[in-house]
Amino acid sequence: MKDFILNDKRFLAYYLGLWLIATAGLFLVLDKVTDWGWQVILVDSLCSALSFFVIFLALWYVVRFSGGYSEKSPEKLLTSLIAALFLLGAWVYFCLTLTCLCTSFTQGYVDFIRKSLWIRALVGYVFAILINLMFYNFYLIRYSREALERENQLKDLVQRTELQALKNQLNPHFIYNSLNSISSLTLTAPDKAREMVIRLSDFLRYALKQDAMQMAPLEKELENIESYLQIEKVRFGEKLGYTFEIDPGLRGQSLPVMILQPLFENAVKHGVQKSAEPVNIHFSVEQAGGDVKLRVSNAYDAQFARFRSEGIGLENIRNRLRLIFGNGNLLTIRAEQGVFSASLSLPVKNYYEKLQSPDY
Repeated sequence: MKDFILNDKRFLAYYLGLWLIATAGLFLVLDKVTDWGWQVILVDSLCSALSFFVIFLALWYVVRFSGGYSEKSPEKLLTSLIAALFLLGAWVYFCLTLTCLCTSFTQGYVDFIRKSLWIRALVGYVFAILINLMFYNFYLIRYSREALERENQLKDLVQRTELQALKNQLNPHFIYNSLNSISSLTLTAPDKAREMVIRLSDFLRYALKQDAMQMAPLEKELENIESYLQIEKVRFGEKLGYTFEIDPGLRGQSLPVMILQPLFENAVKHGVQKSAEPVNIHFSVEQAGGDVKLRVSNAYDAQFARFRSEGIGLENIRNRLRLIFGNGNLLTIRAEQGVFSASLSLPVKNYYEKLQSPDY
C-alpha cells in the first residue's frame, strides 16, 4: 500500500476537494431540476459522488502500471479509456443500487434515478477523464521527483567515490621508502626502527580510516603531519627541518581530512630530496577576513619549479576542493625568490563549534 495515491496528503486534499465540489454541484443541479426535498437530494448526492470517487480510485493503478504514459503510445491511452468505461459501468450499477436502497422510502424517486442514468453516466465519464488526468499529472510529478532524488543520490555516491579515490592516492614511494628505512634501521638502530614502525602505523591508520567527505580540526591534522615528517626525518636526518607558525585560536579550524598531506609530500619530494643543502619546511596558519590561510613553503631548486606546480598531489587537492567546496581555485601556487609556497584559503569554521551545534 506504499504506492497508494491517497498516502500523499497533498493529493488527498485535492481529491477530497474535487469530491466536495462534485457533491455540491450535483446537489444544486438536483435541487433546480426536481421538486424533491433537500434530504432526499442530499442522500442522492452523497451516495452518487462518494461511490464514484471510491470506485474510480482504481484508475490510479491503470496509470501507474502503464508507466504514466511516459511513452506516447495510443495503446496506453486506449487502455485507460476502456478501464474508465468498465469502472463507469460498475459505478452506475453500484450507484443505482445504493441510491435506490437509501431512497426507497420515497416513492417515485427511484424512477427519477433510472430516467437520469444516461445523463449521470455522461457526466460521470467526464469526471472520470478529469480524475485520470489528475492521476497522470500526479504520477509525472512524483516520478520526476523520485528521478531527481535518485539522480542526486547517484551524484552524491559518485562524488564520495571520487573523493575517496583521491584521498587514497597516497604516494606509494613514501611507503616503500619508509619500509626500506625501517629495514635498514633494524640492523643499525632497532629502537629507531620500532619508533618508525609505530609512527608509520599511526599515520596509515589515520589516513585510511577517514571518510573523504569528513572534516577534521587543524590540530588533529597537524598530529598526522608531524607523524609523516618524523618518518621522513629518519630518512633525511638533519637535512629536513620544519617549523609551525599557527595562531592558537585557529587550531580548531575545520578542514578536509588529509588535505595538507600532499602539500608536505610535495615539499619533501621537490624541496628536501632535490636539494644538497638542509631545507626547512615552514607551515603557517592565519586568519584573513572571513578566510583562513594555510601556507606551506620551502626553498626550491628553480629547475624543478614547473614540475612541482603541476604535480598529481596538487591536482588532487584542487579536485577535492572542487568537490567539497565547489571551488578548485582555493589552492594557489607561487615560486619566487627561491621559495616555493602552496596556500590554501578556506572559510573560517571552527570544528568544535560545529559539533556543539544542535543542527549537526
